[in-house]
Amino acid sequence: MRTSRKIESKTNPLLEHYFNDMLPLKKNRQIPLLFVLTRKTVLFLFLYQTATAVFFLIGNFQRFLDENLLIILRTASVTAVALTVLSVAGIIEGIIYYIVQKKSAGAYYLFHSVCMTLTAAAGIINLFAWRTIDVLSQGIRG
Repeated sequence: MRTSRKIESKTNPLLEHYFNDMLPLKKNRQIPLLFVLTRKTVLFLFLYQTATAVFFLIGNFQRFLDENLLIILRTASVTAVALTVLSVAGIIEGIIYYIVQKKSAGAYYLFHSVCMTLTAAAGIINLFAWRTIDVLSQGIRG
């Protein structure tokens, strides 16, 4: 069935270029490899942190053993530390590339720095929460 209306794309060009590893203004120019690796690692750690939090909450309702919950807590804590450190590195990279290539793709690197700031904040909050739960559980058990 054909229609006379054109299908308009409702995608955000900045997000489209952000996840395709291309600079928005220069189609043939790739983003530096270190920048891409940091961004993808932070994305992986953020998703892993979220999955670990869900797994911990489900484990509490399913009555996992205390030892298993402690392993999940410590894994989540290590992941939160790595997420925070790599997010701070991503913020620094974004600021450096923003200063160096301000005219060509400044908004792209500024958007990246904002995303990394949000993930760093999430990592710090999660780290504080996991360590608090770990300390409280050690006090109850010991």
